[in-house]
Amino acid sequence: MPERKLPDRYRQNPEVAWRTLEGRSVLVNLDTQKTLLLNEVGSRAWEIFEETHTIDEVAGEIETEFNAPAEIIRRDVMEFTAQLVEKGLLIKDAGNKK
Repeated sequence: MPERKLPDRYRQNPEVAWRTLEGRSVLVNLDTQKTLLLNEVGSRAWEIFEETHTIDEVAGEIETEFNAPAEIIRRDVMEFTAQLVEKGLLIKDAGNKK
């Protein structure tokens, strides 16, 4: 039987400093000194990624908290995650081998 691949899991890069004020977060990659300002929804997603999660887990939390359509939230979380990984702000969890 073929081995089933588990969904990728992501978490915050420990080299990122961040602060949330009034629902908006500022992220600073300490390695590159690049910054990013997040809106309320992005800030909440970032907070969820403080622990290791899949895109679907984060999308489910956002959908519940912001009462938004699942397909739009999932697409947005996928794009957001890809951007954060590209900028070195999120990292793929190394413990996910499958």
